[in-house]
Amino acid sequence: MLWTLFYIDLAIMFLAWLFATFNGRAGIVDVAWSACISVNILLCAWFFDSAPESLRIFLAVLSSAWFVRLSWHLARRYFSESEEDTRYANMRRAMGRFQHIGFLLFFIFQAGLAILFSYPMYALLNTDASMWQAWLPITMIVAAVIMHGHILVIPIIFLNGYIGLPIRSSDLLLGFMCCGFIRS
Repeated sequence: MLWTLFYIDLAIMFLAWLFATFNGRAGIVDVAWSACISVNILLCAWFFDSAPESLRIFLAVLSSAWFVRLSWHLARRYFSESEEDTRYANMRRAMGRFQHIGFLLFFIFQAGLAILFSYPMYALLNTDASMWQAWLPITMIVAAVIMHGHILVIPIIFLNGYIGLPIRSSDLLLGFMCCGFIRS
């Protein structure tokens, strides 16, 4: 299954590389990378039936939702920029006339990283249900608390300005709604 996921990630990255080749901006690799991880998690949750169904649904929804959110954020940033990200512009200059093959290899490398970042969920979803019986409720409660705690930190970071991004009222409202401070 890992090889199948890698081939799917390669296809996504190849399409992203084609897009980057035609528009001259390689920042789309970030969007494709996080989308690959989300796709990997969803496919593992869908096709593996060894883990308990409640765990499969829990991990598929929460973990893939995190990476879909990240993809959405990165895509908004990418499409709002008119110039290439300085990281990739510097790479482009450094590679010179070999930039097309260099970026292709870089996108392929990112497909491998997507597999690496997906592996923990792959391993959890591929664990036999008998291994989870005693620990499943406790594990899901701890994971939910951790994920909720992470959601609580987002508005605090925005309020304190640690990220250095402009704070929009819609971002704060969404953050507080996610935390349960404000009901819709």
